[in-house]
Amino acid sequence: MKTKYSVEFRLEVVQYQLKGHSKVEAARKFGINPSSAERWLVLYGQNGKDSLDNVTRYAEFDLDFKLKVVLSVINDGLSLREAEKTYNLRTKAVITNWLHQYKKDGINGLQPKKGKHRLLKQPKQIEPEQAKIDKSKTQDELLGEIAYLRAEVALLKKRRALRLESEAGAQKHLLKSSRN
Repeated sequence: MKTKYSVEFRLEVVQYQLKGHSKVEAARKFGINPSSAERWLVLYGQNGKDSLDNVTRYAEFDLDFKLKVVLSVINDGLSLREAEKTYNLRTKAVITNWLHQYKKDGINGLQPKKGKHRLLKQPKQIEPEQAKIDKSKTQDELLGEIAYLRAEVALLKKRRALRLESEAGAQKHLLKSSRN
């Protein structure tokens, strides 16, 4: 994805600020927005020169990434600013938008907007033969099947929570190690 400013240009703006000039002074000198100068300085401070290479004007994020960010704000109590820094996002407005979409439409609100049918697939209708088989089961058999399915869902949820926790821990570790 093409970016508006080269890495070298961004680095020059950052180095100018590191010499003691304000973001406003840097913006005037280089003809950019002060918020860009500030953002580049923050990114540079977090992850060095390499982070300046990852700044894009319009980035696309997949459903899993958006959900991870939203849940970290909702469940883990991350502030918008902390989430922006943790996940190396361009602006807090992106997270605010995702939170609004999630609260309004659930997980479907986070689906990419390109294309006509991006909603999650609806569950398939039960086949008539399967319905007949289920009707012939006893109440105890059906309750046992429900218990099994609930346990399976709980296991999948726990596995996902552990994966997200592990990823968040790895992300925090990377942030700590890059600051040292």
